[in-house]
Amino acid sequence: MLKKAIFAVTLLLLFTKAHAQEASEKPIDTLSLAYSKRATLFSAILPGAGQFYNKKYWKPPIIYLGFATLGYTYSFNQKNYQKFKTALVNRYDNDPSTNDDFGNITDEQLREAKDYYKRNRDLSIILGCVWYSLNIIDAYVDAHLRTFEVSDQLSFKPKPSIIPCGNGMALGLGLSFNFKQ
Repeated sequence: MLKKAIFAVTLLLLFTKAHAQEASEKPIDTLSLAYSKRATLFSAILPGAGQFYNKKYWKPPIIYLGFATLGYTYSFNQKNYQKFKTALVNRYDNDPSTNDDFGNITDEQLREAKDYYKRNRDLSIILGCVWYSLNIIDAYVDAHLRTFEVSDQLSFKPKPSIIPCGNGMALGLGLSFNFKQ
């Protein structure tokens, strides 16, 4: 339910912004706008599809690796949360036939462990929603900037340097921007 709500809000915000730009005085490229909307929609329906549509073939594996990692952390934390929650319930059920797997741990430690894994499980859900939203935003930005041209007139050169400092030396990095006419 939460994913559907975030999905709907994200799409609403993205398409509202696009329509607000259409009403401005500044002329826009409608083909580029349609391309951006399509990439956004593809990525919203199937994560990574917008990046594939933008011909950024190296990005979908990273997106799916992030989802797999977050899915694993959710599963791990959910399993441990259930284990400690069950142990806590078994400790207070007044049934002598139930086994307590954590006999050497106090009630407070069981509660802390249960809360710890619940907090991490919830955090992995939130991070999954953020990762999903970043996937959509990345597809939109990539599609929007696909026509952006970098001229040969611009250059950027990092220049490493050694800076005398007190009794010793320090490494430094200078950045040189050149604008040719």
